[in-house]
Amino acid sequence: MTDSRTTLSSRDVKANDPGEAGNQTLFRLFTDGAARGNPGPAGIGAVIFRAGEAEPVKEVSHYIGETTNNVAEYRAMLAGLEELHLLGARRIEIFSDSQLLVRQVQGVYETRDAKLIPLLQQVRQSLRRFRNYAIMHIDRSENRRADRLAGQAVDAARGISKRKQAGRSQGATDGRKAGGVS
Repeated sequence: MTDSRTTLSSRDVKANDPGEAGNQTLFRLFTDGAARGNPGPAGIGAVIFRAGEAEPVKEVSHYIGETTNNVAEYRAMLAGLEELHLLGARRIEIFSDSQLLVRQVQGVYETRDAKLIPLLQQVRQSLRRFRNYAIMHIDRSENRRADRLAGQAVDAARGISKRKQAGRSQGATDGRKAGGVS
């Protein structure tokens, strides 16, 4: 990963934290959202690794309907944070190629879009579940796996729609004339 990442200061770990004996493993979350058109059909991708391991612990890929790319970016992060919580993670690093998302979560950029404000609040609330966290902006080339998962979700959903449309148009041209009389 490049040194050009921006980092949000991690919260201090309290010595008497009741969960301190819990999971000390550092987890890394890579997230991406994709919209074909803006707004358009959108998907999310998230990949979770244990630090130092090459194989992911969990991958997430979901179609989320018609929305903007920025909403998809937030929804991907929320999905990844939920999976980390379910894994019992306490120490996390989050990586995203969305500079807007990273800087809004860090508080560097204001969030004025009415659709993003509640999502930002949800992300910040979700981050409170973790003892330590850092969020970093990375180059898109370093986020290929999450990007691929987000794109696959959109493409799979669009493929289903195309097959349904093809089936309907094929039924109308199976030798019958319009009006159903042969």
